[in-house]
Amino acid sequence: MMAGVVLPVTVVFLVAMVHLSGAAVVASTYSAATMAGKLLSGASVGAVTNPQRCLQLCGGAPACVAFNFNDVTRECELVAAVAGSAVLPGWRSFRMLLPPTARIMDPCASSPCPANKVCVQHWPPSYVPRDIMASLNYSSPGYVCSGHQWLLARRSENKTRCVYKSLVDIDYPNYDLVEKDALYAEALAYCSQNDCLSFLVHWPVGAPVRVYLKTSSPQIAGSLNPLKDVITWYPECR
Repeated sequence: MMAGVVLPVTVVFLVAMVHLSGAAVVASTYSAATMAGKLLSGASVGAVTNPQRCLQLCGGAPACVAFNFNDVTRECELVAAVAGSAVLPGWRSFRMLLPPTARIMDPCASSPCPANKVCVQHWPPSYVPRDIMASLNYSSPGYVCSGHQWLLARRSENKTRCVYKSLVDIDYPNYDLVEKDALYAEALAYCSQNDCLSFLVHWPVGAPVRVYLKTSSPQIAGSLNPLKDVITWYPECR
């Protein structure tokens, strides 16, 4: 975990008006989550009127993943890589979030899985930090075929539509330690091969991406703890 950088991400829904709250800043099509301290890798773009304007400048720069704003001098700094932070008077920092991805098609509608497996629809999470989203690969089929008994039991209850939900920057405990260094794009196939119930992807700073699988029930057990650069997917069926 990167020291002193990010608080757990608060989900923010985009709105037409501009407003500022204690947890996040939202302006038009851009949103950002509050972080701890001033990021040390910012590049100044001068003084602006408010944090929302700094947000708009960062949102318009594809390489910008976060920004600093000084409440006294109104200075705006854009950050291309989140590295470290420090508590400095007057400074606040924000991490850019991405809006929900389009959910147009149901990849499970064509029954792509064999009869002894359940199709679980998967989409990238609705809101994740922009720099993590940059590493996601959209070439995946959008579903997992799993023969896990929990999923088969839901199907026997006529709960045939299963979708992976996501938790961002939250450690999802009690995994079976079925893990390997793997890209996010490989996680769905890895889950299908092992008939997993849920899976977690961790993007540790300076280390290979890790994929963790859970093959035992229940899906969520124990306490959930904040952990930066982690996304967890777990199934819901109805």
